[in-house]
Amino acid sequence: MDNAEIVNTTNENELTNQETQAAQQESASNNIIEQTDSAITETAAQEIIAEQPLSPEAADGPVAEIKESEEIATPVEVAATTVAAGEESAAPAVEPDLEKLEAVVIDTKLDEESERKSARQQHFENVFQQLKLAKDNNESIEVFVKSRIKGGLRVVYEEMPLFLPASHFSMKRIPLEQDLRDVCGKTIDVTIHELEEKEDGRKTVIVSRKQHLLKSTWDILNIGDLIEGKISSVTSFGVFVDIGGVEGLIHISRLSHIRTEDPTKDFKRGETIRAVVVELDKERGRIGLSRKEIEDSPWQNIEQDFPVGSLHSGIIRRFTDFGAFIELRPGIDGLLRTGEMSWTKRIRKPSELFKIGDSIETSILAVSEEKRSVTLSLKRIQPNPWNDIAEQYPVGKEFEGVVSFVMQKGAIVTINNELDGFMPRSKMKQIEVGNRIPYQAGDKIAVTIADVVPDKESLILAPVLDAATIAAAQSNQERASRKGNRQQSPIPPQVQGKDESGTFTLSDMLSEQMKDSLLSQP
Repeated sequence: MDNAEIVNTTNENELTNQETQAAQQESASNNIIEQTDSAITETAAQEIIAEQPLSPEAADGPVAEIKESEEIATPVEVAATTVAAGEESAAPAVEPDLEKLEAVVIDTKLDEESERKSARQQHFENVFQQLKLAKDNNESIEVFVKSRIKGGLRVVYEEMPLFLPASHFSMKRIPLEQDLRDVCGKTIDVTIHELEEKEDGRKTVIVSRKQHLLKSTWDILNIGDLIEGKISSVTSFGVFVDIGGVEGLIHISRLSHIRTEDPTKDFKRGETIRAVVVELDKERGRIGLSRKEIEDSPWQNIEQDFPVGSLHSGIIRRFTDFGAFIELRPGIDGLLRTGEMSWTKRIRKPSELFKIGDSIETSILAVSEEKRSVTLSLKRIQPNPWNDIAEQYPVGKEFEGVVSFVMQKGAIVTINNELDGFMPRSKMKQIEVGNRIPYQAGDKIAVTIADVVPDKESLILAPVLDAATIAAAQSNQERASRKGNRQQSPIPPQVQGKDESGTFTLSDMLSEQMKDSLLSQP
């Protein structure tokens, strides 16, 4: 091989070595750039995930991918061009400065991320000002319910996350868990409850659905409106109905014309029910409902169905101090007063004759569809005995009776276990003991007929005042008088010694022994 060939071969080898070194350097540069870009991209993505507010479209999805061609465009392309240009020139002249290249890439990334943060903060600031204005004007806003979280719901407005406490979700003090979950993924109207801006720039917004529901409900509801809602709860005193998030109460007395003993047996939570608005109290936030208005009244044609004088069987449902209520048919209760229970007996309490659930037959004494009332009588089923009482119990005749009960004005005495007479206090003045009636319930006494008034069903009695009775009464009076004297406080000794002028004498100051000693001296 000649010298020219050797020289050419050497030059080719040197060129090959230079190309190899340049390629290795380019590969190393690209690896550093890729590693640096990958680290920066991952860091930025994590920051975006941590700070990016939830939105209805992408709150649960991954953060948008960052494209390499867009993120490292200018500095890397320049470096790559510089390296590529080295293929046509000597390697040492185009060797890139990797540290400077890495610094340029990082600075570019930080600048872009800073711009994004600044834009996001400015957006949040604008939204926050909108919310302030809405709160000042008491306006409602529409938010998207993102998810159920501890204590309430996460909602979003204009990409800004807000918080809706469970206690402000509805008018219920504790809303149902299912209701909170059912609203996720939907939009609802709320009002701004609280705004807070901290020193570090963070902003907190709490919203309320309760205020919006209350306001909108009061605006549309009127007394007499027919509403439809679901039963939210059933209690012993009535049924609560959910009217678009606001609760109305159907009191047990308004559930039906037919008396309801236990609402929990007839109504279940979740059932749809219709009712009429009968009460609106904005100050206390109460809505009164009734189902009676949408039912046919059982009082229709009551005067034709229960004419005066007709006999009807019923069931005793409840007692009062003045009588008993008898259910003639579902929804129709008649009143049987104590005075209409017996011709000859004075009934103090209905429970003395009957018990709840008893079935009895009564006569219709009065009826009114307009007043929704029926008055009953038990004694009028039997003939009136007062027409013959004057003959059986003539004035002046004596009988043995039993004291039934004693009252302030006198005593009720039963004769022959069939007829009650009244002994007024004025008839017992001669035998009163300490201004008290001398009898107790159960005492057997001799009485005389003082007066009979059949029209008023009145029999007046008087005690038999024989010598023995008067003597016993006087003896009782004396014992009561002595007992009263013993119970009186004795006069203090220091008061007993006073004369009429209110002064003390010398002898009042001496003891009894000293007085005897002075008197015994000559």
